[in-house]
Formats: sequence, structure tokens, C-alpha cells
Amino acid sequence: MINEAEILKTLEQVNYPGFSRNIVSFGLVKSVSIEGIDVTIKIELATKDPSIPQSIHNEAQEILSGIEGIGRIKIDFDIKNPPEPVSGTDVNQASLPGVKNIIAVASGKGGVGKS
Repeated sequence: MINEAEILKTLEQVNYPGFSRNIVSFGLVKSVSIEGIDVTIKIELATKDPSIPQSIHNEAQEILSGIEGIGRIKIDFDIKNPPEPVSGTDVNQASLPGVKNIIAVASGKGGVGKS
């Protein structure tokens, strides 16, 4: 009989497209439910690229179908928009009058632990 640990171990073979890490290590697999021989997996993604869930679905379906005694495999995706990148400066921010460039200067001297 199949169990959740076996399903998760098998899903570790499914790499996130473009990365060497798998969908389990990224924490994308949110739940695995087993009813008899049927398996439902919920995967949460933050992407705007429709090929990523399709690629994960196809690879997971292929790998899971190789498990002995598994019936219907249903993979549900919860797709969210990725967070917008935060920029350090606002283009519309008022600049300093008469200042063309700003240069940041830092000293790497430290001063602690020199005894």
C-alpha cells in the first residue's frame, strides 16, 4: 500500500525547471492525500510562466505512475503571482539639487577583537 512518505520521496526526483533542486526541497508540495489507491497532490507555485506548472505536472505524473499499486494521480496547482522586485531607488524620487552623482564610502577597519 502506498503512503505519503513514499510519494514525497518519489517527488524528490522532480526538479524545479531551471534549477538543480527538487520541488520537495523548495517546499512547493503543500499536501499529499491518499484515498485507497488514488493520490491527490497540492503544489503551490509563484510564477507567471505557464510552462513551469505544465513541466512539473508532466514530470511528476510520469514518475508517480511508476509506483506499484498507484491508481489515479491528481495534481492541483495553487499558482500565485510572484512578489514584485523592490528597487533601492525610486526613479521619480526628487534628487538633491545641484548633485549629479552620489558615492557611498565605507571603511573596513573594524576595531573589535584586536587584543
